[in-house]
Amino acid sequence: MQEKNEIIITFSKNLARLMEIRAINNSKLAKEINVSHVQVKNWLSGQIPRADMLYSLSRFFAIDMETILTGKKLPNEIEHARSDKLKVIKMINSLRDELKSIEEEIKKF
Repeated sequence: MQEKNEIIITFSKNLARLMEIRAINNSKLAKEINVSHVQVKNWLSGQIPRADMLYSLSRFFAIDMETILTGKKLPNEIEHARSDKLKVIKMINSLRDELKSIEEEIKKF
């Protein structure tokens, strides 16, 4: 079992990694889960959130509370999130290319 200090450090690192994957900052996360950006900063600095906030975080990031606290299963969660992010980026690029093609066709008329 991890000691309290290890859990605090692990939680802060996991939260930072999850935020990086989602490409969100303190203010965006705070708005999404209805807390202040200062509270998010405190969590990133080593404060453990209350259980209800852990629940909100787990719902927002779509992972369980244990994963946020301990990092267990997190590499798989991160890879899944990266994969989803890459799919979205590819879809956006494809749509952008399609839009350019449509614009070129419109210019012909």
